[in-house]
Amino acid sequence: MNINPYHFILATIFSIQSLVGWGQVQFAELGDYTLENVQTLRDCKLGYRTFSQLNADRSNAILFPTWYGGTSENLLSYIGPDQMLDSTQYFVIIVCTTGQRSFFITL
Repeated sequence: MNINPYHFILATIFSIQSLVGWGQVQFAELGDYTLENVQTLRDCKLGYRTFSQLNADRSNAILFPTWYGGTSENLLSYIGPDQMLDSTQYFVIIVCTTGQRSFFITL
């Protein structure tokens, strides 16, 4: 199956009604993921963190890529009341980069 991992993670997160915990690393099971070069990553999992709650019409989500700040831990200071990404207004999603410990791929 060849799907965009960011589309998958957003669809997975949007289908979750209750959050595991504010800012805890969670994992989306991508299954086997085929790359553009037709090689396949087996049992691919993508780490992510969520903050706050998604509103009813799903219009308050912000995807914050970790490449901006290095690791998901480096971005935590940007999220919260009166911060750059105000968690009282927005549902913030941080997707962990492939170089982080929270992104696991079994080859």
